[in-house]
Amino acid sequence: MALPIGDAAFHQSYIKTLTIPNSVLSIGQQAFQGCYNLTSIVIPNSVEKIGYRAFRDCESLKEIYSYIEEPYNIGEAFSYSYDDADDFYNRVTLYVPVGTKAKYEATEGWKEFKNIVEMDPSGIATVLTEQKANETIYNLSGQRFATPRRGLNIIGGKKVVVR
Repeated sequence: MALPIGDAAFHQSYIKTLTIPNSVLSIGQQAFQGCYNLTSIVIPNSVEKIGYRAFRDCESLKEIYSYIEEPYNIGEAFSYSYDDADDFYNRVTLYVPVGTKAKYEATEGWKEFKNIVEMDPSGIATVLTEQKANETIYNLSGQRFATPRRGLNIIGGKKVVVR
């Protein structure tokens, strides 16, 4: 069942990370405006429309993972009302599917981001051959480990294959 996220649905909520489900087709106007604690957003390919100022003034935002393969004009969805709008677009990293960076750089709204990085659509961040120190490690079931296990792990909040 396809659902929208309505206008101002989570306005000024205390959300820290946001993974939008694949069942969402649209994000309404000002849906997440003023979510000052929001640091990370995952947008699935199912989202066909992002409304005006949907993510305005999310001042703690550091990374956006967009799985949209054919980027469309999002206008001022990520607009910033403070004087340091350039700082916002310089510090937020936009991760996009491999082969789509040029499309994002040419599309209104998305092209404002200065750090656009292509990612593997599987969501696997990297392949490790040695242990990473001081990071939280889980398996896909949520069980915590002291050291990475062979196979797919979640290390520091990212999916990682360990060989």
